[in-house]
Amino acid sequence: MGTGVDSGAGTSLVERPFDLLHEALQHAPLVLLVIDRAGAFLLVEGASLASWSAGHTPRVGESMYELFESSPELLEGFEKALIGQSQRCRTYLGERVFDLQFSPVGDVGVRACCVAQDVTEQAESDRQRIEQQLTSFEQQRRLTADLRALIESLPLGVVVTRADRILFFNLSARNCLRWSEPSAYLGQEFSQFVPLASRERLGEQPDGAAASTRFGELQVATGDGSSIAADLQSVGIEFDGLPARLLSIRDVTDVHRMEQDLRQAQRLEAIGRLAAGIAHEINTPIQFIGDNAQFLAQSVADMATYLAYCEQLLEGSSSEEQRSKLDVRKDELDIAFVQGESPKAAQNILEGVSRVAKIVAAMKGFAHPGGAEKTLADLNRALETTIVVATSEWKNLAEVKTEFGDIPSVPCHLGELNQVFLNLLVNAAHAIGSGGDRARSMGLITVRTYVESSMVVVAIADDGGGIPPAIRDRVYDAFFTTKEVGRGTGQGLALARRVVVEQHHGQIDFTSEVGKGTTFFVRLPLQSS
Repeated sequence: MGTGVDSGAGTSLVERPFDLLHEALQHAPLVLLVIDRAGAFLLVEGASLASWSAGHTPRVGESMYELFESSPELLEGFEKALIGQSQRCRTYLGERVFDLQFSPVGDVGVRACCVAQDVTEQAESDRQRIEQQLTSFEQQRRLTADLRALIESLPLGVVVTRADRILFFNLSARNCLRWSEPSAYLGQEFSQFVPLASRERLGEQPDGAAASTRFGELQVATGDGSSIAADLQSVGIEFDGLPARLLSIRDVTDVHRMEQDLRQAQRLEAIGRLAAGIAHEINTPIQFIGDNAQFLAQSVADMATYLAYCEQLLEGSSSEEQRSKLDVRKDELDIAFVQGESPKAAQNILEGVSRVAKIVAAMKGFAHPGGAEKTLADLNRALETTIVVATSEWKNLAEVKTEFGDIPSVPCHLGELNQVFLNLLVNAAHAIGSGGDRARSMGLITVRTYVESSMVVVAIADDGGGIPPAIRDRVYDAFFTTKEVGRGTGQGLALARRVVVEQHHGQIDFTSEVGKGTTFFVRLPLQSS
């Protein structure tokens, strides 16, 4: 490449810096171009010129207008530099990529220069990086689309809110909340659909990503003016780059209905299980009612016969002989016995009828399903009823002792609590019956009630064998039982816990000592919640 500078032996010291510049540019991956005001090249230097294509390789004295006629970006850069403006661009010169920096030199409009740097490797690296970014973006876009499709197809309702305003909800949420016009709900406050007591908590922003809150079961208003029982949970997420809340909504209305059906089925199962014993309990008084009624019927007939005989004899004059005949006939009919036993037979009939009526009333009260709302109930009376119903389970194994305290009425679902008390009584009887030494002696079941703080406590204790420590953590598990096949399904205590804890917001626990017995405590709040 030629330059406009002589680098021979006669070069002055002033010109030697140009020799150094020429030497440096011969080894640097740069090209330096300098033009005069007319656009002619004054300086062309640089090792990278070798990679320029023939049509773009400049020479000293050539005009840039002729050389770069087909390269508008090069012409534009030099023209701007000639009028005092800087310009930067990237272009292919041959098969290599160059970064070009055009700058004015000296007085504005007099000279301009261009520094071209070979950046082919960097450009290729940039291209690969951009392709990777585009690929990553496409993968992210597809992942987002797949995730959205997945959320849409979830059988669980999902609602995303920010500052309580609805941003997104899936198809399951739309269906269970019966939002027939989805667009009408975007931007609305979600808390308006939940009870007033829960709105403040629902409107709070989670402390951070993945911060979770469980609201439990709430009555959530639906688009058709009704409501559903829903299990509501929330977790803090990032949505569109900003903090938000994801609410999961599970409609448990049908679950509650099935649980209610299950409880009713279990109640009927318990009644069926006790039916044989109850039939025996009723049969005994019915039998002596029948025996006494038959005795009274015969006694009435004998009395009528005797009176008729007396009237016949008294038609004539009374004599000692007639008096003797009356006494003989009286003895034959055993009138004295009839007079003595008839009142007792009548009393036995009345007692038998009362006993049957009590058993029937207890069965009726126990089997009553109750209403949807809690009502005030006398737990002492309910326990008496349940003890009567369960008589066939405990009468041959234990005595039942009651220590009922002076307790107020409790707001509750009495039908469900009757089932709980029955399960605990039957378990107590079975615990006594399963003890080896109990085959020779009667056990004791004690039923107590008392007030403790703001709760009524029902304590049912037995002196059976106790619960082994190894299984105490499992007694409330569904289907867990230590009884032989046919005596227990493992549902009794699981049901008891659901009824006491979930339905009544109470507590159920126990104390037990192996070889001495077990006491279950049911604590029910005096105020409905």
